[in-house]
Amino acid sequence: MAFIGKRPPSSYYDDPAKLFEISHQEDGKLWNIVEAPKQPDESLLSKESRRHSRFSIPTNVIIEKIDADGNVLASEPTVTENLSLSGTAVFSTLDAAIGEFVRVKSEQYNVSIISIVRGRRVGQDKITRLHVEFVDRFFPLEGIE
Repeated sequence: MAFIGKRPPSSYYDDPAKLFEISHQEDGKLWNIVEAPKQPDESLLSKESRRHSRFSIPTNVIIEKIDADGNVLASEPTVTENLSLSGTAVFSTLDAAIGEFVRVKSEQYNVSIISIVRGRRVGQDKITRLHVEFVDRFFPLEGIE
């Protein structure tokens, strides 16, 4: 989070769910921001280039497609294909497009995490996976790494 001025960027009013990134700070002034890319999917990066290690941990979760106000539009129970501190790949039939928000919930780990869809692919097994980045917190991997 950064203080950028008295008012949000004008594009915020068009889409309040839009994400922004800090681009730079001018000498002693407020931060400058730019719109975050809609597809910074790390799934194609080498293991060395990813921010966090991924673990092949099948974990039961509930994926909820949410709107900008946090209202649930659709929901499904599913399982993770892999999991890291900052994201997961989950098997999913939800109609969630890249850039849309979902909530990942796990009763087992007592966590509910706002996330953004960063990628969508169909595996060789013909099952769709959503690649999501956790936005508001890390997944609690302590004890299962």
